[in-house]
Amino acid sequence: MARVSKAGKAPKEPKESKEPKLSKAGKAPKSPKVLKVLKKEKVLSLQNEFVSPSEDLKHVIQYIQVFHFNERNKETTFRVFPEGSSGLVYNYGNPHFEITTEFEHKRDNLYIRGQFEHYTHYKSIGKTNLIIVKFTPLGGFYFLDRDMKEFLNLIVPVRKYYKNDYQDVMNKMKVASDDNKRIQIIESYIREKVKSSEESIGEMEKIITKMIETKGRITIPELATLAEMSISSLEKKFNKYVGFNPKTFCRIQTMKSFFEMNKAFPDKNLYSLALECGYHDQSHFIKDFKKFTGISPRKYLKSINEMGYKSVIDEEKK
Repeated sequence: MARVSKAGKAPKEPKESKEPKLSKAGKAPKSPKVLKVLKKEKVLSLQNEFVSPSEDLKHVIQYIQVFHFNERNKETTFRVFPEGSSGLVYNYGNPHFEITTEFEHKRDNLYIRGQFEHYTHYKSIGKTNLIIVKFTPLGGFYFLDRDMKEFLNLIVPVRKYYKNDYQDVMNKMKVASDDNKRIQIIESYIREKVKSSEESIGEMEKIITKMIETKGRITIPELATLAEMSISSLEKKFNKYVGFNPKTFCRIQTMKSFFEMNKAFPDKNLYSLALECGYHDQSHFIKDFKKFTGISPRKYLKSINEMGYKSVIDEEKK
């Protein structure tokens, strides 16, 4: 799945923009509205646009990404890195965007992408149009109200869990005339599901905020003390609400901090940056880097485009 800036967050909205935001109620405005582009990235025939979610859904959604790729009769594979959150993807391209993992190949119009502990491959054949909802670390649980460990390293069709209203949503999406309307339909669908979730997990929000603020440079015992619970209880809850253990989440945050540092100081030695980000030695850094990206640090920097686009077109798969 295509990625955003190396910080893993939606780019800030330009101050000079005077275009209206999506309404907080998630309802379509009375007059037509142009989709607000916060940032645009282009690689070959690929275009990315990023949109902020409605205000009342910001605890659930980090950003919404509109992804267009058109290489007729050409197969292109993208390498995608984990960011520490799950997502919801709507595909309205033809042929479908093919999701390639180590074990399976799936095609569907609306699917859930669980947490991933490692990089994945996505294959595009021809014209691809996607709307990607990147949840906050807890957003997947708010939407699904299920144990998120169930979705670890998996991509699952939404219809598997929401059979009753799935077709209704799909019918609305098929007649939507533009991406802005599609986003409003998806937000409305997510809002409906979030309201039905009654479980309070505010304590986890505090822990995750601390992990992100420290860029993963905090120990599990320190987190357990902060949460006022045992290490085993912390790990059990984290697996349930986020999808994997807190140590993996911290490692992903540390790797994301490396991407941030590299973007800010592109001429600085890679391993010096790694040490500043909390890696104890070069071998530790390379091991984590290869796990999350599948390639070496130097090969990654050669393949990444000038926009800092993290979904690298995979030369190995061509």
